[in-house]
Amino acid sequence: MLGKNRKKIIYNFLAFSFLFNSVFGINLIAYANFFSNLRDKMLPDLRNKKNEIKKKIQEQKQKIQKERFLQKNIKVRISDTEKEIEKINFSIDQMQNQMIEIQKKINKLEKTKSQKLEEIKILKKKLRKFIRLMYMGKIPNTYEIIFGASDFSNFIDRIQILKYVYYRFSYLKNTVKEEINNLNNAINNIVKLKIKYQETVKNCENQKENLSEKSKNLSKLYEESKQNQEKIQCELDKDNEELKKIDSQIDSYYKELLKQEEERRKEEERKKREKKQEKKQEKKQKEEEKKKKETKEKNKNQNNAYIPKFSGNKPRLLWPVQGFRKITSHFDDKENRTSSHGAIDIAGYGIFGASVRAPIDMIITYASYGYNGGYGNLVTGAFQHNGKSYQIYFGHLSKLSATRGTNVLAGSIIGLVGNSGFSTGPHLHFEIRENGQRIDPELFAYDY
Repeated sequence: MLGKNRKKIIYNFLAFSFLFNSVFGINLIAYANFFSNLRDKMLPDLRNKKNEIKKKIQEQKQKIQKERFLQKNIKVRISDTEKEIEKINFSIDQMQNQMIEIQKKINKLEKTKSQKLEEIKILKKKLRKFIRLMYMGKIPNTYEIIFGASDFSNFIDRIQILKYVYYRFSYLKNTVKEEINNLNNAINNIVKLKIKYQETVKNCENQKENLSEKSKNLSKLYEESKQNQEKIQCELDKDNEELKKIDSQIDSYYKELLKQEEERRKEEERKKREKKQEKKQEKKQKEEEKKKKETKEKNKNQNNAYIPKFSGNKPRLLWPVQGFRKITSHFDDKENRTSSHGAIDIAGYGIFGASVRAPIDMIITYASYGYNGGYGNLVTGAFQHNGKSYQIYFGHLSKLSATRGTNVLAGSIIGLVGNSGFSTGPHLHFEIRENGQRIDPELFAYDY
């Protein structure tokens, strides 16, 4: 690949060459051949060295791309590992909260168990006291209760009371024992659950440690890949610098050759300019000679010009715009005017650009482009009849075909219909004056 400076040089040179090709007619094929020769003349060892460095740079860029891909993959794996650690932490927190609740339940059950054991203790104490009192005779024993009855009905009542007392003590004792057994079972189940949660937490901690170790290893790999990429980038920068130096040497070589070619080209251009200047001078001399000849011919025609004269009846004129006979404004029309029109306007669809012809042999007295007092581009002609002078005005033309001071024959084209000057649309302003006074053009007879 060419260096930036060499590219700039070549682009500027080609642009300059194209400009001179457009202006001076220099052949660009010669310059294409010149640059082809430049490419063949380039130092072979520099070209080979440059190709080797370019190949090495390409390999380094590929390595950098691989390292970047590896870093991207490691980043994804680190992110996934961190997410797994977050999930395990969340699970551990949940299980620890559950173990706290379990411990609270165990404490509550232990407290309830202690209360029940205290109740059994009190019941046993009361029962022992009751038996001791019965033994000491302070409370009648069973035989005394049974045989101390006054009658059979009282005997039945005493039996029922005794029965109730023993049943009551037995019931309380058995109920408390059953509740204690249930509490013990519940405590055992909860303790087992706590042990299970502790084991799960331990497993999670182990997984967390493994994942943390994995994350550390991945981070280490990432740092190693990053350092490797920086190392490759450093080598790449050195190779790019070396490539710039080679490009600079090649640019210097090109500049020298371009300088020589530029000097040669400038010499050729100077010679071509001199030839072109000579041709231009010759052409200018020929044009001046031609102009002098035309001026001489014009002066000759003007000197030979005359005012056509007619006698007899009023002459018959040619209609000025052949094929268009529509009159949109007559001689005496005063519409949108302070006075009468004093001429006729000839119009019609497609009249713009139609030929205007001389109605009679006449001399052109005026021919000029411009506003001309509202007439626009104007041609006037003159002739005499029976000693009277007539002038004809052709106004609002788009193009003039007649020259002042020349004679034209009837039917000659003197201009084209237009819309110049003070005009509201394409038409021919046709005006005739007799001894300076306007007369109605429709008083004349016409050949159409």
